Amino acid sequence: MAMVPSARHLSRLGLASTGIGAVLFVSVFSLDGPAWFWATEQHIYIVRHGDKYSSYPPCDETTDDICFDAKVMGNNPPLTPCGRQQARYTADWLQQHARIDHVVVSPFTRTLQTALPLAEALNQQLKVEPLLSEARQDSSAFRAFNADSPGETVRDLSECSARWDWRYGAASIKTPENDTLYVQRAVEAVRTLKVRFPPSTGNIAIYTHATPSLSLAFGWCYKEGSSLKQFLDTQDAIGPAGVVHVIVKQGGSGSGTCTILQTQNVADALKCGRTPAYKCNFKDFPAWYWPNPEGRGPGRCN
Repeated sequence: MAMVPSARHLSRLGLASTGIGAVLFVSVFSLDGPAWFWATEQHIYIVRHGDKYSSYPPCDETTDDICFDAKVMGNNPPLTPCGRQQARYTADWLQQHARIDHVVVSPFTRTLQTALPLAEALNQQLKVEPLLSEARQDSSAFRAFNADSPGETVRDLSECSARWDWRYGAASIKTPENDTLYVQRAVEAVRTLKVRFPPSTGNIAIYTHATPSLSLAFGWCYKEGSSLKQFLDTQDAIGPAGVVHVIVKQGGSGSGTCTILQTQNVADALKCGRTPAYKCNFKDFPAWYWPNPEGRGPGRCN
């Protein structure tokens, strides 16, 4: 695959083979340096959680087998049986396409459950990072384990606790959180993760939520929001257990490229669940994902 040797050059490419099938190069950010030599190549797989109970009707309004019990699950709903299948499916997909050296995860029940199959398969610990939490958090105890959740969730959380990397120190986020505070956190999340996991540390699977997944992907490759419209106009929405793949190539002199590949909703193949794919369009809220000079609120995203 030929890279573009240019000074801070943004280009749009067509279809290319990357070892995981033909995917669309959404953007390539190139720095000065020889494009034919890369000392380090890092793959970052940003994964959204699977199908969740809160996507279903309230239990007091339906007789369906799967429903959302807000009294039990609160604002920390676990995965549905479909979501657990999606988590396993995406974990298998990741193992087929990459060597994963680190599993980093939002502290929510649904993200922990989604990350668990990969961590189990690779016998890795879970590095729990509150900066990856869902956008616009209120001040309630959203990070607490919910011991009253369905039995399978309790079993999952017990295993997550056993795999929790307690050496990975991470501070709690500030709540309550509005739109402005969220995008500030998104910037902090990217900065923190890039420092803790430079290319020399290997490949990363990051388990998070719909909005943070695109914030992270964009922020990993771009420092400023001027390219946000182009990114959002071309990037597909991310579905349950979907993946956004970022590739960082770093040259021996510190130069390199950062590439965001098209969203891959690999778990759609299972054809189950009610949690929809999500993307906030730029025209609806220019600063939803990242600080942007065109940003203005409150916008039409939720």
